[in-house]
Amino acid sequence: MIEMINANGLNHPESIKVSQELDVLLSHYQKAISNS
Repeated sequence: MIEMINANGLNHPESIKVSQELDVLLSHYQKAISNS
């Protein structure tokens, strides 16, 4: 997620923060799916 944003040149702090939050949500979501 972060790599994708950096590749697009959107590497200002706000984009990085949002992508990190998305990564966290995504990992929680994947854990929930693998546990069910």
